[in-house]
Amino acid sequence: MLNLQEAERASLIRMLNLSVGTGDASGGQGADPLSEASTQWKVLVYDKSGKEVIAPLLKIGALRHHGVTLYLQLEDNRQAVSNVPVVYFMDPTKENIDRLVADCCDKKLYDQVYVNFTSRVSDDLLKYMAGSMLEKSKGNPRNISRVAKVVDRYCAFVALSPSTFSLNMPRVYSQLHSRKVTDAAIEGCVDRIVNGLLSMLVTIRQIPIIRAPPESQSGPSTMVAERLHSRLMDMLRSGNAQTQDLFSNATGVERPVLILLDRDMDLATMLHHTWTYQALAHDLFDLNLNTVKIPTDDADAGSQSSGSHGASGGAGHKTYDLDSSDTFFVEHANMPFPAVASDVSTQLQEYNKKLQEMRSKDGGAGKLSSAINALPQMTEMKRSLDEHTNIASAMLKEIQEREINKYYEAESEFGSQGRTAGMTALMERLSPDGKGTAIDKLRAALVFVLRKPNLTSEQVDAICARLKETGADPAAVEFIRSLQSMRQLTLDTTAIGEDQPQQKEPQQASFGGADATSGFAMFANKFASQMQQHGEGLLTGLKNLKNLLPMREDTLTTRIVSELMEQSESGANKLTQDYEYFDPRASTLAGESRSRHIPRVRGSFHQAIVFMVGGGNYVEQHTLSESVIYGATDFVSPSAFCQELETLGNEK
Repeated sequence: MLNLQEAERASLIRMLNLSVGTGDASGGQGADPLSEASTQWKVLVYDKSGKEVIAPLLKIGALRHHGVTLYLQLEDNRQAVSNVPVVYFMDPTKENIDRLVADCCDKKLYDQVYVNFTSRVSDDLLKYMAGSMLEKSKGNPRNISRVAKVVDRYCAFVALSPSTFSLNMPRVYSQLHSRKVTDAAIEGCVDRIVNGLLSMLVTIRQIPIIRAPPESQSGPSTMVAERLHSRLMDMLRSGNAQTQDLFSNATGVERPVLILLDRDMDLATMLHHTWTYQALAHDLFDLNLNTVKIPTDDADAGSQSSGSHGASGGAGHKTYDLDSSDTFFVEHANMPFPAVASDVSTQLQEYNKKLQEMRSKDGGAGKLSSAINALPQMTEMKRSLDEHTNIASAMLKEIQEREINKYYEAESEFGSQGRTAGMTALMERLSPDGKGTAIDKLRAALVFVLRKPNLTSEQVDAICARLKETGADPAAVEFIRSLQSMRQLTLDTTAIGEDQPQQKEPQQASFGGADATSGFAMFANKFASQMQQHGEGLLTGLKNLKNLLPMREDTLTTRIVSELMEQSESGANKLTQDYEYFDPRASTLAGESRSRHIPRVRGSFHQAIVFMVGGGNYVEQHTLSESVIYGATDFVSPSAFCQELETLGNEK
């Protein structure tokens, strides 16, 4: 199984060890590079993009482990540091090169500089860099010799988990759909996406089969596929040793399929209220770069998060890391909120039981020694319990104040309701006196409009009028309607069917069935009494909260990915039968620029990489199988996506 985080982390560690080559990026194989400490002190200078790449992979302790004693922002004013190598990690832009040249030639800040670009630097920029260094050096070769190495690091993506990545490109959807967008802006956006995907492929050392929607749909994903195909072919045609090293793992029989999709294919998933742990963290607290800020009444809450560098919780907030090193989070990321709280309760019981055993005076020296040995594990267990108790408490407060559970339940039923019943349920949710923010109500309205594309003009007008009464801007609704009208937007018929019922299969067995509410009340009472020392009264308010289990519903993305991975020849692939097919390796060998006349790879794919142009979300990611890597231009919260739609709807 490909492991994005291990592969990119290994690349970053080679950078910190002042290495040039990309090394083994198979991910998870061989010795752990984190165990190889660096004895050479160094300074790390990064721009915003470089910092975002490093943040989820190397915390403060890991940076120090590899000799980084000081890390600085490229844009900040920095003091001179002598006799220590300095590692630059930055995007290949003219502005960044100007800063580098000024540091070396004008300010003379550092004696030895190792320049690492996040993606491939163009020949033009390299020439510009060399020319600027010569011009600013004014005959002093010492300034030029400060630059020890220049490396294309191919790390222009953020590995959020072993199977999740982001390009951290915000507002791509609104940018590409804007009436004011220029051709140059589109070209720049597509090029940046291609650079990010190319970096990801180089990091995991794979040359995939590329699939994308047909050209007739004229989506940006097809443009990305064509350009990525061309870039990969150019690299393969070069035939040099560096290219062979970059793709040293790509000669095996097993190749993944890279599936590029457009956000337009399923907008409702971006807006739907959620009920699972990670999705709620993203929705309610804007989970970003695997960190989440939780509001708190503690005056001392502005403390720095554990292990983070350069990030503080800020006044009235506590910052927590939710990443692959947190075993509780990994196990519960896709579980419904009540089930997460239940497991916190179970672990709290275990903690209290072990704590009582350790406090016992019986047992002699042997038991005391055992208790001392268990102390680090107990300390970590308490830290994890405190963290997730605080997060769950903050979630509960938001859920109760905004009635998130009722929005989730209503939106989940829109697909199985007729228009009349659905309108009645929606209008009840949109009551000006009802709970929920204006954005909550706008999201419910947008989900309903997307689920029911055949609404009459009168019904849409009624929805927009009610939204105005609640203080919400109906411009997003108007944009969706115009998009449906102009492009005849084809949506998931199972999700938006007029009267077709959805299959509701719970993901978790706990609290299911007819006695869900009463069973949950019993749990809440028991849990509340146990939490007196850890966020007292966390779940007392959940006694009357109806327990909801997420539906195991295949999204349109899930079905498309399934078809493209199976590659059935029976004609059953109705959704993807016209999808474009690109094979950079076969096209290079055959001397073809396109893959239409190239024999296709037969059989099923065991690994896939899915990339969403225009924004992704954790709900969609969790519907895919474990053998699928999921990426997006950015992970966009529902509120942020609403704002993008509003911006588009208000354009004149």
